[in-house]
This record gives sequence, structure tokens and C-alpha cells, in this order.
Amino acid sequence: IVCLGALSAVLLARCRFTGFLVFTAIVATLVSFGNFFPVLYGPFFKLMPYFNKFRVPVMILIMQQLAMVLLFGIGFEAFIRADRDRLKKGAWWGLIGSVVLLFVALVSRSYWTGPFAESIAPQLRLAQSAQHQLSLARTAGEFLANDLLKLSLLAGLVFGLVFLYSRRRLTRTALVLALALLSFIDLYLVDRHIVHPESFRPSDRYRIVREAKSYDDYLKPDPVTAFLANDSRQFRVFPLNYNPSRQASPLSGDFNSNRYMNAGISSIGGYHAAKLSDYQDYLQSLGTALSQGRFQMIDMMNVRYYITPSLLPEMPDLFEKKWQGMNESGQPRFIYENLKAMQRVFFVDSYKIVTGKAVLQEMLSSQIDLARTAILPRPPDVDPVSSEGSRAEITDYFLNEIHIDAHTESACIMVLSEVFYPRWQVFVDGVESEILRANYILRAVALSPGDHKIVFKYDASIFQRGVIVSVVTMAVLVITLVLAVVSGMRRKSQWKHSS
Repeated sequence: IVCLGALSAVLLARCRFTGFLVFTAIVATLVSFGNFFPVLYGPFFKLMPYFNKFRVPVMILIMQQLAMVLLFGIGFEAFIRADRDRLKKGAWWGLIGSVVLLFVALVSRSYWTGPFAESIAPQLRLAQSAQHQLSLARTAGEFLANDLLKLSLLAGLVFGLVFLYSRRRLTRTALVLALALLSFIDLYLVDRHIVHPESFRPSDRYRIVREAKSYDDYLKPDPVTAFLANDSRQFRVFPLNYNPSRQASPLSGDFNSNRYMNAGISSIGGYHAAKLSDYQDYLQSLGTALSQGRFQMIDMMNVRYYITPSLLPEMPDLFEKKWQGMNESGQPRFIYENLKAMQRVFFVDSYKIVTGKAVLQEMLSSQIDLARTAILPRPPDVDPVSSEGSRAEITDYFLNEIHIDAHTESACIMVLSEVFYPRWQVFVDGVESEILRANYILRAVALSPGDHKIVFKYDASIFQRGVIVSVVTMAVLVITLVLAVVSGMRRKSQWKHSS
């Protein structure tokens, strides 16, 4: 119905603004196809500033949706103001088309779940088997058949109401109310699947809208997080999806859970829609390292505990079992202490120069000791001598600022096990120094012998400038609107006086 209203705007309310909205809807739709429409998407992605910051091309459909709703409003107003005799012919042909579509929908129903489904099944590459492909294809065909039926019925009702209105059997108010009700039903038939996907999928895990109790339960500490909270040291955990009886990615299952974060426990896993690409590269290499039995890439991340659903093989020189029990869902969990875990701040006395993603390959293929050697993109300002006797303590730890007291017996490199990211600054004894990118994703700074106060601080000046620009722009807009209203009132007063 919204689309029919938009079509009414094109036919009955042609103007520059209507044309602009139609153009916006068409371009947004084509851009949303991404690489399936490279003629438009390719130049946008490569040349238009910030366009490649979209997470997925389909996000641009919000522009299409906004344009369609505006067109619907314009078309609806033009429609109810149009001459009734002019609407009669269009409504009659619309009724005929709806009846034909209803007949096609009823006759072709078996085609969509049969030959059509069989023809598209091989294209469903994400399916697990040929049988799964056919099952998904039949589901798609069933949706299409149902939508054709709904479309014909809704269109028939709309054109029937318009026909009655054109014959003066229906008042304008009754028509508006009836079309508003049909529009609500039309949108509800689609939105209920989006808001309540569990209504047509046989699993509660697809539920989006839940009772408040489920949210509160998610935030409550469970036996696993309760045990970890007893350790006052700074550490991270690694929810390792280990199951010797089946093949599964070690970086799945609890690895993507944010339950640890909610309990104030740092994890190298978890989920965020805007994941750093460098960290994603690290995780992919980490999966390879685990398959090769290499654990240094975990140790350097200050991973103090492994959390697994199954018992790990006996490796007393690498980890030690500390706890076993059930999690909040009653599933078995085992906690192992990583005996090789490095501190959140550690010192090295040698370095190796490697650039780009070759650093990841270097950590995978060589026998380099990351507890003694940092992989850097360029030489540090201070040539390291020895890390013996050096120590550090984090005195203040915030999201955008970290304070460290350090003592170094000899020149060395201090590595902070925090993800390297642009616009972070480091100040050593009040003087800004260079942050080195260590081991592809960590931060490091070269230190001379002595006692040092080190502050890592995120430069948020670009955000602050943005706030100033936003506030000034809003003030200008408000002042402009006030002046426009005052000016309009004066002109109206002058017109009345002259009259």
C-alpha cells in the first residue's frame, strides 16, 4: 500500500521534489545491491569519501525507505484531492489486475515450492547439503507464494475501496480510515516476522523481544564469573571452545559471549558490530596458531585463564585446572590457569623488524620468544640493552587513559598489552614519546634507565571539535528559524495594516 501511495505521487503530484524523492529511492536501491551492481557501487566505494565506512551496502536502504514514506504521504494527499471521476477508470483496471494476480497466485502455488525451488536450490551456497539447499529453497518459494496471495488480496481491497469512493458510495473520511487500517495490516504482516522471528522459526534463540527478566538474568554473575572475580589481578580470559569429540572452531561458542564483559572481566573474545580489522586479522592467525599448538599469541594478551566446555589434555607445564562446575545454563565449564601468561605490562630487551601482515606470519612460523623479543615495524629511539630488573605497575586504568609507574635498570622496551589504535599518545615523564606497534596489535614504548611515569592517553580532540561544530550549527539554525518567524509575523502585520 505504501508503494501504491508512492506511485500515486508520481502520477498525480509531479514536481521537482517528487522527482528528487524518486531519484533518491532508485539510487539507494541500486547502491544497496553492492557488488551485484558494480557500475554504481564500484566508483562510490573507491572514490566517495567515507562511503567505505558503511558496514554493509544494504544500510543505505534507510534513504529509500524515507523517500518512499514521503512519496506515500504526498501521493495520498494528491489522491484524496483528485477528481473522483478521474479515479474511477484507474480503480477499475486495478481491480481487474488484482483479480488476475489472485488467480495466478492460486494456480502457481505448487510451482513456487516445486520446480522453482528445485531451480534455485543449487545457488544456495551457504547450505550444508543438497537436502538442506532444497529445504531452504522450498521455504523461500513458500514465502513467495504467500506474498503473492497477500499482495493480490490487499491490492484488490485497495482498488475496491477506491472504486466505491469514485462511485460516491464511500465518503472521503471513511476511505482515509479504511486505507489507514489496511496500511497498518500491510506493515504488520511484514514487521511481525522482523520483530518476532521466533514466530516462524522453530527456535527461541531467534527471539529479539524478551521479558526484562531474561536481560536481568544475563547481567547476574554466574558460578564461572563469580570464581574469576576473586582474582584481583589484571588479566583476560580466553573462552576456548574445546571439544575433542567433534570438529568445531576454537573461536566459537562462548568466545563470542559478552557475559564476561558484563561481569567486569576482560576477555579476548566477545562481540561488537564494529570490530577492528587488525584485531580480526589477529584472531584468524590465532586460530591457526592453536591448530599448530602455539600459545605465545595468547600469552602476550595477558590471558590468565582458559574457560572450556570440556577437559583439556594434560599439559602441566602450560596450564593447571583451577575450577570446574556449571555455568548459568547448567552446562559444564572448566577453568584453567595459563602458567605462561604475560603481565598486562611486560619488558623485552630485543626486537625484530617486520612490517605489515608479515608480522602475523612471523609469529606463526618462527620460534621467536615474544616474552623477550618484540616485533616492530621500525627501530626504536632507544637501543634496548636488558630487561632484567625492570618492573611496572598500572596505577590508574580508564578507557581513554592509562597511568603506569615503571622502573628500568637498563634501556629496554616496555610493551603494553592493549590494542594499538591511531590517535593514542604516550607521555614519558611529561614528554610526548613515540608509540611503537608491537607484535602487530600491541603498544610499546622505548625507555631509558631510571624511574618513569608513563601516561597513555587517547587524543579525543577531533570529537571535541565535532561537538563545537554541532553546537554552533544548531545555534545558527535556531537563530535563523527565530528570525524567519519574526520576519514572517512582521510581514503579516504590515499586510493587515495596509489592507
